[in-house]
Amino acid sequence: MLIDLERLEGEGSLRVIQHGGERGYHIKLVIDPERVVSLFVWNEKIFQGKPTLVRSYGVWPIEAMEVDEEKGDKVLAEGVYNLRGGVLTMNIRKSYDPKVPEGIRCYRLRLARIREYMSPKHGWSVRPEYYAIPLQIKEA
Repeated sequence: MLIDLERLEGEGSLRVIQHGGERGYHIKLVIDPERVVSLFVWNEKIFQGKPTLVRSYGVWPIEAMEVDEEKGDKVLAEGVYNLRGGVLTMNIRKSYDPKVPEGIRCYRLRLARIREYMSPKHGWSVRPEYYAIPLQIKEA
């Protein structure tokens, strides 16, 4: 199910996963006990506080949080997130890989385009892509 990340509101746990054979990273945001929002980034920029592009794969069953180590999947990091008014704040609390450092990153998500493409894994796909624009974290 496709969703509008600029309008979605939620908070909860997150997990950063790298699937075997893929070069990018999947960021799974738990939206309720049964579902996650799956985001994809092609590089480490989002973990470095740099502008980047994010593809939304929409809503998936909670099982999408699991990894298959036999296929080369790895959990790279875990933490929590908050998404409100198109602002995504991620707090990576536990990193298992230096490419995904611990800490807080905050981004404004702006729709860039709707991409239609042929996915080798899922077939014909239509996915929204967002500019992730870094924001300064406001201290309380």
